[in-house]
Amino acid sequence: MMLLYCSCETMLTGNGTVYSAETGQPLDSALVQAFVSKVNPDVMAETYTDSTGSFSVRAGMVGCTPRCPDLVVRIAKPTYVAQTVTNPVKAAVYLQKE
Repeated sequence: MMLLYCSCETMLTGNGTVYSAETGQPLDSALVQAFVSKVNPDVMAETYTDSTGSFSVRAGMVGCTPRCPDLVVRIAKPTYVAQTVTNPVKAAVYLQKE
């Protein structure tokens, strides 16, 4: 009898643009923190939005058995209400003033 085991790994990545909900203008220097849901509640990666409000973040290699976990991204900026987005791909995120 022969048993065959296989596993699957993937690189979780996310991207998007952060805007002010009031003005519609891009927000630079917003903190973007990436987590892997149900696998690791610790921050896996951090970055900041650039001058156009854009971000791209990757959380590293994770196992996908029986299914791939979600990439959860928390976006925060002083004087704005933080927001959490799941699996952002070309996401448009609007932060409201506190």
